[in-house]
Amino acid sequence: MVSRFVNGVSLPSGFRRFAYTLLVTAGLIAFGYYVMRFEDGYPQMPYEALASTSLLACLFLIITRRLKFSILLTLVLAAVVVIVSKFKYAMLTAPLLAYDFIFYLGSRGTIDFLLTNYTQYVAGLLLALTALVLVLRKAYRADTFYVGRAASLALLVVCIGGGYLASGGYFKTLYAANDRYHLTVFYRSIDDAISIVSSGPLFEMTTTAEAAVPPFGPQAECTTDERAPHVIVIHQESGFPPAFYKSIKYNQDLDPFFRSFDGKLHKLRVETYGGGSWLTEFSLLSGVSTYSFGKARTFIQALMRGRLKNTVPQYFQHCGYRTAAFYTMLSSFVASGPFYKSIGFQDFFDSKDQGAKSYKERDSFYYGNFVHYLEKSLAQSNQRVFAYVLTNATHHPYTSAIEPQLDVHQNNPENSPEMNEYLRRMLMAKMDYEAFLKTLAERFPGEKFVIVRYGDHQPNVANGVPEISQINVRARTDPSFDVAQSDKFATYYTVDAIGMLPPPLPDFEILEVPYLSTIITNSAGLPPSEDYIARLVLMHHCRGLYYSCADKRTVLDFHRRLVGSGMVDIN
Repeated sequence: MVSRFVNGVSLPSGFRRFAYTLLVTAGLIAFGYYVMRFEDGYPQMPYEALASTSLLACLFLIITRRLKFSILLTLVLAAVVVIVSKFKYAMLTAPLLAYDFIFYLGSRGTIDFLLTNYTQYVAGLLLALTALVLVLRKAYRADTFYVGRAASLALLVVCIGGGYLASGGYFKTLYAANDRYHLTVFYRSIDDAISIVSSGPLFEMTTTAEAAVPPFGPQAECTTDERAPHVIVIHQESGFPPAFYKSIKYNQDLDPFFRSFDGKLHKLRVETYGGGSWLTEFSLLSGVSTYSFGKARTFIQALMRGRLKNTVPQYFQHCGYRTAAFYTMLSSFVASGPFYKSIGFQDFFDSKDQGAKSYKERDSFYYGNFVHYLEKSLAQSNQRVFAYVLTNATHHPYTSAIEPQLDVHQNNPENSPEMNEYLRRMLMAKMDYEAFLKTLAERFPGEKFVIVRYGDHQPNVANGVPEISQINVRARTDPSFDVAQSDKFATYYTVDAIGMLPPPLPDFEILEVPYLSTIITNSAGLPPSEDYIARLVLMHHCRGLYYSCADKRTVLDFHRRLVGSGMVDIN
C-alpha cells in the first residue's frame, strides 16, 4: 500500500483519501447549513444558491476531472465571496457584485486608495488567498478520483437543469441595504454585469406609448457679469449632524456648523451609507437619482461618462462661469476624473495636482488651493467661478487621530474611541470652514459668494450607535421596511453667502439629494433653464422627495423628457 510520511509517521493512502473525503463532506454540510440559514430571502432562494454553486462545481469538474477538488474549490470560492461581500457591506452598505471586479480593480487610483486606507485588510486578504492557493494546490494533487468527460458533461446538464428549475424572478430587494443573501446576490449580479457591459446603463422612465411628453427646448441665453456671485459647493465627507442620535455625546459647539444662513437645519437624504461618495456626487451634479439606474447605479460615474447634458457645471459654464473641481483622490479613482471632465468641469485638480501628501489632508488644504485658484483667475479676468471642493479629513478609518496635539474638546467616555475621533475631525472641519469664510471676505472684498455645503453620507462608525443598530435589526427582520428611507441615510445641506442674501430655502421635512442641484442654481440667482424649472416644480409637487415620491409617474415623465431632449443619453 502506498504511504506518505508526516512528521515521521507513515500515513496509508487509504487514510488520506478518507480524510480528504471527510473534509469535503464537512464542507458540504457547513455550506448547506449556511445556505438554508442565511440565503433565505424567499422560499426558492436557498435552492437557487445551491443550484448555482453546483453549476460552478460542474464547470470545474469538466476542467479538472477531479471530483473532490472541484467541490472543495467551489466551496472555498463561495466562502471568499461571502466574506468579502460582508466586509464591503460593512464599509459601503452594499453587497459584493460581479461588476465590482471590473469597477474597482480596473482603476489604478481605486487600488491605490484601497492599499493606503485598508492596508491591513488587503494584506490579510492576500495572505489568506496565498494560503488557500497552496492548500488547493496540494488538494489538486491529492485527489486521485477522476471523472470522465462524458460523466462530467452529464453532471453539467443536470446542474443546468437544476439551476433552471430553481431560478426565480428578479427581486429588487436583493440589491437593497440588507446584510443577507450575499451569495445569491453575487450570482444574480453576474447576469447584471453582462447586461451592463453589453447594453449600457438602464434608466427608469415612461415609454412614448405611456406618455406623450414634450422634450425640453434649447437652453436660453444666459450671461453674467461681475455682479453675479462666485458659487462654491463643498462636499463635507461623511458629514452628518450628531444631534440626529441622542446616544451620541458631542460638543454642542458643533451644532451651528449644520445650520444655513436662515439659522435652520435642513435635512438631506442621500443614497448611500458609510461610503460610496460618488453616488451622492452623481445625483447632485446630474440632478437625477442613482436609484433610477437600477443594476448600474453602483458604477454610475464610469457608465454615464459623456452621456449627460446640462449638468450643474455645464449649466454654470453655459452662463459664462469658469468651472473647477478640487478632488481629494487620484483622477482614476472610480473613473471620477474622466466623468467630471465629461460633465463640464473645465479645470480638474486631483490629489496629485493639488500636492496632497496623504488622503487625510485637513479641509483647510483644499480651501487654500481654491483660494489660490480664485486669486489667479480674477487676476486674469472678471469671469465668475463655479467650484466643487471635496474634503476628506473626516473619512474613515477613525482608529488613529489626525493632529492629536490639537485639543478640540471632544473626548466623551460614553462614545467609542472611533466616534470621538470622528467628532474631533468634524470640529476641526468646522474650524477650517469658519476660517475659509473669513478668508474669502478679507481676500476678495466686494466679491459675492454663495457657498453650498452638504454631507455625502453618514460614517460607518455610526453603526455602533444604538439607534442605527435598531434600524439594522429591523432591516434584517422586516421585509417591508425600506432602510433607504430611514434616518440612516439622512445628512444635511447648508447655504451660506457673502455680500448678498440668498433666496429662501424650501421648508421640507427632508430634501432628496437630486434636488440639491436646484438649490445650488436657485441660490446663485441665475435664470433657470427649462429642465431646471421642471425639476423645481417636481420638487415642490413631491415635497422634496424624488425617487421616493408618491407620484412616481410624474418623476418618470420628467425622465422621459430628459431622454427625449438628449440630456440623458441611454443609447
